Amino acid sequence: RMEFQAAVAALGGKIELARQACDQVKSSRGLRALFQAVLLVGNRLNAEGASGFSLKSLLHLAHIKSVDRKTSALDFVASFSLKRLPAVEAVYEELSLANDASKIHLDAIQAESLGLRRGLETVMRATKVCECGDGSKALTSFAEQARERLDALDAACNALQAAYS
Repeated sequence: RMEFQAAVAALGGKIELARQACDQVKSSRGLRALFQAVLLVGNRLNAEGASGFSLKSLLHLAHIKSVDRKTSALDFVASFSLKRLPAVEAVYEELSLANDASKIHLDAIQAESLGLRRGLETVMRATKVCECGDGSKALTSFAEQARERLDALDAACNALQAAYS
């Protein structure tokens, strides 16, 4: 019983951490300013008026070099942003949960939840086979509460996935 509760609490904590980190990303003024600087540099390099870019394209900034082959587009964006966009300096603080949240994978949480649910079903089958009086009632009560907690956990995970995918 204690192991189950600890496992559900840990999964719930991971979901909440991921949700809070996503909220930080969405509300970060510094990150928005940094992305605007990336778009500005990209538009200057391409002489286009794009309204966006893919996150995959950010990987290429370090490889785009200036004429002197010493400065990359990434170096320029960083230097420009720090000099001209004061909001960028706050990105590290604004995204304080990002590093920890980057280690969380929703598919792993869903797999753990499924494992707990299967374990609970095994307990319920064993309870039906062995009607053991008061112990059986307590186990059935625990199983019902556990199922409700797992349902709530799954709903939170699904809501997180729907909101931020």
